[in-house]
Amino acid sequence: MSGLPIEKLPLVYVITGAFSIVSGPLIGRASDALGKFKVFAFGCARDHRDGGDLHASERQPLWVLVAVIVGLQIGIFSRMISASALMSALPKPSDRGLIHVHQLFAASKFPAASPPWLRA
Repeated sequence: MSGLPIEKLPLVYVITGAFSIVSGPLIGRASDALGKFKVFAFGCARDHRDGGDLHASERQPLWVLVAVIVGLQIGIFSRMISASALMSALPKPSDRGLIHVHQLFAASKFPAASPPWLRA
């Protein structure tokens, strides 16, 4: 028999679930304190590393599997939490009309791709 025995699977779910319960609020606080994009970049780098470790490894002991899965969950939550905070953030009042300037610039550079109401 190769791989993880089915009897050990609930243990993996309990341990990784407990870590996800604890890590979610901590990642949210880190996103507020350190910056949303920094936490997002950390999550991307962590998942890149742990994903490579998980797929390039041979058969490992249970604790290594749990550690890699917990690391992947921390990376995934770092990306999800900080990305949702980035997308829901309001721009500063001084930047709120900036999108129209970008649209006008794009329309002047690429007139065929601009909306009809911006074409001269």
